[in-house]
Amino acid sequence: MADGYQDALWLAARDALLADDALAELVGARTYDTPPQSVVFPYVRLGRMEFESDDTDGTLGAIVDFAIVVHTEPPQHGPDNSRIQHAIYKVLHRADERWHPDGYEMTSLEFLTSSTTRDGDRGRRVGRMAFQAKLQPNET
Repeated sequence: MADGYQDALWLAARDALLADDALAELVGARTYDTPPQSVVFPYVRLGRMEFESDDTDGTLGAIVDFAIVVHTEPPQHGPDNSRIQHAIYKVLHRADERWHPDGYEMTSLEFLTSSTTRDGDRGRRVGRMAFQAKLQPNET
């Protein structure tokens, strides 16, 4: 079992993203927790992650807000940021029944919002997608 809600969620999300054929066509296996220094574009990485207790009716649980960040170079060098974000959306949004963080039951997983900004003068784009998951420990 992973060490806590956040680790379990990220490991499961990363595995789901890496297993998706449509996303693999766009970014290959370049889905990182921390990208290497000599990273190849485009790539996807874990962004900010926030954990909040969600203990109700005697049930322990957590709400985890997390971001997936998409990095792309100008369109002539590969797929655009919005296509990659859409592929991620299809993998993660309402996926609580399709994949399971180790040791936890995910009761919901929803896309919240996204934004895309220009990163410097080279035309690179950074897309930030926000998701929210609700988890409870498995009863084992």
